Formats: sequence, structure tokens, C-alpha cells
Amino acid sequence: MKSKYKGFTLIEITLVIVLISILLLITTPLVSSVVIRNDLGSSHESLYNALLRAQQLSKNQYKNSQWRVCIDNTAKTYTIAAGTCTATKYSETIKISSSINISSNQTLDIAFKPITGELDYTNNFIRLNLNGGEFSKSLLINKSGVIDKESLTDPVSDTIAPSIVNDGLVLHFDAGNIASYPVSGTIWTDLSGNNNHGLLGPSPSTPSYSIFNNIGGLDFDGVNDYVDVISEQNIANSSEITAELFVRINGITTTSTNNWGGAVFNF
Repeated sequence: MKSKYKGFTLIEITLVIVLISILLLITTPLVSSVVIRNDLGSSHESLYNALLRAQQLSKNQYKNSQWRVCIDNTAKTYTIAAGTCTATKYSETIKISSSINISSNQTLDIAFKPITGELDYTNNFIRLNLNGGEFSKSLLINKSGVIDKESLTDPVSDTIAPSIVNDGLVLHFDAGNIASYPVSGTIWTDLSGNNNHGLLGPSPSTPSYSIFNNIGGLDFDGVNDYVDVISEQNIANSSEITAELFVRINGITTTSTNNWGGAVFNF
């Protein structure tokens, strides 16, 4: 008597293996994408809640401390901490998914002021960017401390631009304008149209360029940094010149002097 049962042929088994391989090739990226998106959403919500919590703890001066959120991309963690990021007292550390990377336009140490809960940072805002593969989300902490997980528009700087007197203007330097100072170099371009361009010194050490409240500026050391007007057009008689300076002073450690001789301005 012949058996009613028979096995699969080699061709049938091969076709099944090929079909399974194709399905795996199609579904694996989709599954990975879903996992990353879930990790991104979870990390985004968790970090948002941590920032709100640190802000509230700081406002309440809980444990008589200032509170902050410290993000460590290497260890893939963030910590809600009292005092500094290195302090372990009252700290609580939360794990971030290994697939998520967090970056910032300023810092990964987000501190809040006691009582007011405002952002304790010199800049106008901090933008945190969370990235997982091709997906991304962000968090915005503005100066008043409001944390926004929806807005993609950065706030305008709260720095008030000073008014410039143009009548009789023969020299105009502006370190915050790239047309006057293009971030690097030793030439400071005169915007008055008189070509009274300046040479920054002393060489090789010159004032450094930095960002404050989203506006660029030159940092003078208060000792020997200067700008020397090269051509001195229309300023031959320096005794009749009125100078108006808009500066931000970090602190004064030595006596500042203004030397108008030869149109060299010392800060």
C-alpha cells in the first residue's frame, strides 16, 4: 500500500526560504523605524517632564537648592540635580535610549533660578534637539523658563539695539554686524562709508569673537587690546571728535583709559 503523505520538494522549500528572506528585508527597517520613533517620543516626553520638575523644584527652593537638568550624551543619561551637575546630593538619574542623541544650541546643563523659575543662563533661550535616525524632536526653554515641546520658532533676542547718531558720522564700527566684522580676522570695517577701517591689535594676539544673546561681539581683555584706524579719513583733527561707545562690561580689573591720540582707541 502506498503512503498518502509526501514531503516538500527542494524547489518548494527554496521558494519558502526566499519569501521569508524578502519579508525580513522589508519588515526589519520598518520595525527598526517604529522602535526608534517610540524611543524618540519616550525620551522627548521624559525630558520635557524632567525640565518641568527641575523648574518647579527650583521655584520652590526645595531642599534650599537650585535645580537643574544635566544631560550626558556619552553615558546616555540625564540627571535632575540640586546645585551643580557634579553634585550627587538629591540627584536622580534617568536612562536615555542608546538610539537617541541630544544636542543643544548652547548647553546641556539647564539650570533654573530659585523663586522665579527663570532660565539661569545669559542667553535668550536654549533649544534642545533630540535625534534618532531620520527622526527628530526639540524642546525650547526661553528666558522666562517656559518649556515648549511644540514650537519650532526660536524667540527673538531680548537685546535692545542702541540708536546711532548719523549726523556728521565719520566712523562706525559694529562687532555684531558681519558687514563690519566677519567673525574672524584683524580688519574691522568702517560702516560710515568713509573707509576708516580699523586694525585690531596687538598682533598676534587680538580681541576674541564670542556670542552673547545671539549677537556676536569682540571681547577686549581690558589691558592692551585695541583698534587702530588705518586711513583716518575725515578725522585728522582728533580733538574735535565726539565718540559714542556701546559696550558690555564683564568686569573691570584694571584702570581703563581712552587715548584719542593718533585715533587709537584703547579699552
